[in-house]
Amino acid sequence: MTSSNSKYSEMFEGRFVDTLQYQKKSALENFYFKHSPSTFTQKSLVDLFGAINPKNAKILDLGCGRGNQLLPQHGHVVGVDVSRASVDNAQKIYDEAFVLDVSKGLPFDDNSFDVIFSSEVFGHIFNEHKDFIFEECQRVLKPSGHFLGSIETAGDNWLTRVLIKNNVYEENWIDPWGHVGLEPYDKYIERIANFFALEKHFPGSTFVYPADVIFQCSKIVRYGGVLKYNWMKRLHNLVVSPWFKDSITMRHRAAANNLIFLAKNKK
Repeated sequence: MTSSNSKYSEMFEGRFVDTLQYQKKSALENFYFKHSPSTFTQKSLVDLFGAINPKNAKILDLGCGRGNQLLPQHGHVVGVDVSRASVDNAQKIYDEAFVLDVSKGLPFDDNSFDVIFSSEVFGHIFNEHKDFIFEECQRVLKPSGHFLGSIETAGDNWLTRVLIKNNVYEENWIDPWGHVGLEPYDKYIERIANFFALEKHFPGSTFVYPADVIFQCSKIVRYGGVLKYNWMKRLHNLVVSPWFKDSITMRHRAAANNLIFLAKNKK
């Protein structure tokens, strides 16, 4: 069950295998990486898994990359990805993993999985393939099954507009990382709702990424190390608080660069 001869494999082969190693030299940098977008997203996905609490489940990781340590705790995991190098890594922690171009369909029987997980995948899928992939996910998911994950979105915020205008966005975010299918937050909600009943959804980041913005702003503030760290910590706690998320973030979700969701099969 392999399908590596595709434009997707050409774009992504080996792209996401290496893990960047950061040298944290200060409390400021430690704070940033503790509260980075990827960390916040991962914590949110752990919470969503806790909400459905699957046990001994059969789980499909759609676009698995090198694999996710969270999933094997909940059952039998099958990973698929277009990159052979990524699959080689995923096979070390998953029960099964193989190369697959998901735009050509999922080679599984109807009602095969209790849970489908997909993290940061659909932003790398061409728009014309997305509804078919969502439909395939609905087909292979059990009637009572859950679909959850995170999706990169086309955030309409001031910084993104500046970067697009100066071609920085395309050169540093689209071309190198293959973000060929970025769409607005609400467009993804519409696509998902065509096949699944949404139970939860919220931006993983709004106004670019909170930790990114705070980290950059903190460089301007001329406080000492401890005072600067405390200022950052308080500001970060504000922007990720339930109050901020409910009253500010959801109102301005068009600015979001990321969507986190939990949905249940409609059929």
